[in-house]
Amino acid sequence: GEAGDEPLMLANDNPQAKIVVDPVRKRSGTWATQEFQPGLMLLDDGFQHMAVERDLDFVLLTLDDFTTGWDKVIPQGTWRETFNGMRPLINQKLVEFGNPVFQFELKAKGLKLLGGGERLDFGSDKYLLFAGIGKPEILRTDAEKYMGRVPEEFIIFKDHHAYTVQ
Repeated sequence: GEAGDEPLMLANDNPQAKIVVDPVRKRSGTWATQEFQPGLMLLDDGFQHMAVERDLDFVLLTLDDFTTGWDKVIPQGTWRETFNGMRPLINQKLVEFGNPVFQFELKAKGLKLLGGGERLDFGSDKYLLFAGIGKPEILRTDAEKYMGRVPEEFIIFKDHHAYTVQ
């Protein structure tokens, strides 16, 4: 309720990491430096916080960022394009800046039970799909691809929905 769903997910998935939440990134960075003396700090959506000193920026771009989103505020988009789909636009738009460009794609491995335990393989049973994200249709497409069939039901909540047991 205080931090939001993304910091909670990061903390649960990375118990060795120190997750700090503060809309004023410079303030939280100063505090985290004094408190933990980290060798590395990563800021989620930190590119726009210019008051924060940094050694390196990683900016994640999608196909939309190179086409309809070009010359607009970044990052935005879906992170779902393939290497072959993006490489020509990367060369056209970014190579001239002379900075290294890395490309990756996300690949799901299985389903993780919320209560812990073993990971389930895709396609193992009927499923209910629900989402509280900005572009739920992308989740549905991915789920259908990995599960090999459509969900029994697809329930859409607002982005960052506060889920309850009910």
